[in-house]
Amino acid sequence: MVSRRMDMNFKALAIDCGMEEEEVLELVKLFIETSLSDLNRIQSAVDEGDAQKVAAVAHSIKGAAANLRLKEIFEMVKRMEMSGRENKLDEVTGIVGAIKEKLDVLVENLPRSNVAGDTEHKS
Repeated sequence: MVSRRMDMNFKALAIDCGMEEEEVLELVKLFIETSLSDLNRIQSAVDEGDAQKVAAVAHSIKGAAANLRLKEIFEMVKRMEMSGRENKLDEVTGIVGAIKEKLDVLVENLPRSNVAGDTEHKS
């Protein structure tokens, strides 16, 4: 089971990046939307047996998660990327589900005034 809490300090991240907190929150929302789309691409790649595509798309998500200091998501995507590189596609589907759950938690942890309905998804 995925913890329903994430330690995210959007204000500190904004300061470190020289940005306004609202700008960071917009980046986080964009990350969520993009990651959901990318996770669907990864699942399609698994269904097609395309381990190379799994690794490539996971690598992209991993970089964005690192930039936003989303350590838990970063670690899961890193594991998924390695599974793709090692052609262990049977491991990927479970990781995709866990990341989607973490993205749900991230949405729940966004300040309420910044949660857009379009960041929600169906697993």
